[in-house]
Amino acid sequence: MKTIQLFILSIFVSGIVHGQEIINIVLVGDKGVTEDIKETKYFIVIKAFPNSVFQRLEYKMHAPMQKLKTYSDSLLEVLNGDYYEYAGNGSLYIKGYYSNDLKDKSWYYYNDTGKVVQERKYDNGKLLQTINPDTIAKKPHDDKLKEVDAAYPGGDRAWINYLQTQLLKSDAVDRSLSGGRVMVNFSIDTTGKVDRIYISKSAELVLDEEALRLMMESPNWKPAIQGDRHVRAYRRQPLTFIKEGD
Repeated sequence: MKTIQLFILSIFVSGIVHGQEIINIVLVGDKGVTEDIKETKYFIVIKAFPNSVFQRLEYKMHAPMQKLKTYSDSLLEVLNGDYYEYAGNGSLYIKGYYSNDLKDKSWYYYNDTGKVVQERKYDNGKLLQTINPDTIAKKPHDDKLKEVDAAYPGGDRAWINYLQTQLLKSDAVDRSLSGGRVMVNFSIDTTGKVDRIYISKSAELVLDEEALRLMMESPNWKPAIQGDRHVRAYRRQPLTFIKEGD
């Protein structure tokens, strides 16, 4: 078990971040589960969240994520929640949602530039509609409607300063293989809280987790305004981790 324990320690300083806990890491080689890192081809990370939510993340060794699945049981038998699949270069190419083991709501399919090329709408496993975004007519924009974009306190410069300050404090890049670039998506809700955080371009586990942490720990923003009400806003933030000497 020493090799697994050392592997876990090399990735995480703490297994608990904002309510999520790493409860297991399984190393897998050509012959199945192994305790030898040298034989490991990929590994599986199991996370536990409050309210009996569990996630299963699949990574190749020192490489981008392959899949993320969400379950409602500790045995990981019932898919219930977010589902993501990634291309070999770490780019997200499928984003969907399960309800009680059935595809539900909107599923999005992306090309290698990150553009949505197809949307499929489901209702408890039943495909209702397939949409090509390029064929949808855009609604005319009401120029008279008051619109104020979501803003970080102090503006863009303060947001960059927050990210740079946090990255300077972090040792994640030192625990990575060679650094890399992570793209993380998030939204700002109507109260200004950052939520709906997910990785849209993966590098490797330790860097992905650090990118998620930075978003989770973000101070509240000023929410976006449309007309006379607050509305949800969406952001996509690149983070580059440069390993010294690279």
